[in-house]
Amino acid sequence: MEYKVFDETIVLRLEKGEEVIDAIKKLCEKEDIKAGSISGLGATNHVVIGLFKVDEKKYYSNIFEEDFEITSLTGNISRMGGEVYLHIHGTFANIEGKCIGGHLNKAVISATSEIIINKINADIGRKFSEEIGLNSFFNTSISAGVLAFLAIISIKVNLANDMDKVIIGSIMLLVPGLAITNAIRDTVAGDLVSGLARGAEAFLTAIAVAVGTGVVLSFWIRVFGGI
Repeated sequence: MEYKVFDETIVLRLEKGEEVIDAIKKLCEKEDIKAGSISGLGATNHVVIGLFKVDEKKYYSNIFEEDFEITSLTGNISRMGGEVYLHIHGTFANIEGKCIGGHLNKAVISATSEIIINKINADIGRKFSEEIGLNSFFNTSISAGVLAFLAIISIKVNLANDMDKVIIGSIMLLVPGLAITNAIRDTVAGDLVSGLARGAEAFLTAIAVAVGTGVVLSFWIRVFGGI
């Protein structure tokens, strides 16, 4: 494993026989990376990818042992319980151009791999959701709703005067700016799979923010007749 640090960007190169997940975790621990985004490509001949079945709260993994081009690796870095937590998805193409993909559990490099890590100067924690077994998508909606409610209360008790500015300033923390930027960057660079995936993530997050905020505002107006 070799890597170079350029400000907030780290360029990582893996050699034959090295494993992607293990290498990235070791790098994050060594450089004390608490949050960031991941993108990469390369070649592998042993990959384990999975799918999470929400109704069973269980991951199902499949092992593939043949030559693959890693056409896309995309994911993020966070911490859970103080430990490095990686959430990476990958797409892999065989000699016939047929692709497989899913949640990446393991990938052993057969030739080389280049991975870009963009550090985020924040401590983004994760917590386990008992309801679905994963971090709930609805957390974003609930957070946006709570922020909208607090904004309304701040207006009512004369802590603020401009409702629009208070709400916008509050939910701005939830807006997926990084995901949007990465989606545009990957698309412009020609990595359409990664660009579309990041774009979809940003779109769904934005919808969650809008739904949470809209529900609270609509409820308040209907019940109390205005803000």
